[in-house]
Amino acid sequence: MYCDILNQSMIPSLRRLGRWAVFQHDNDPKHTCKTTTALLKKLRVKVMD
Repeated sequence: MYCDILNQSMIPSLRRLGRWAVFQHDNDPKHTCKTTTALLKKLRVKVMD
């Protein structure tokens, strides 16, 4: 579910913002699970640690 939201809303918005955009999220389990981190890595999304 969370990855679907990222794909539908957040990823297109980040792409429009350009290369300097950094995605920020907290350490909620849905943000740090293997599925989410793999998706963000696959799409080469910069994530604030």
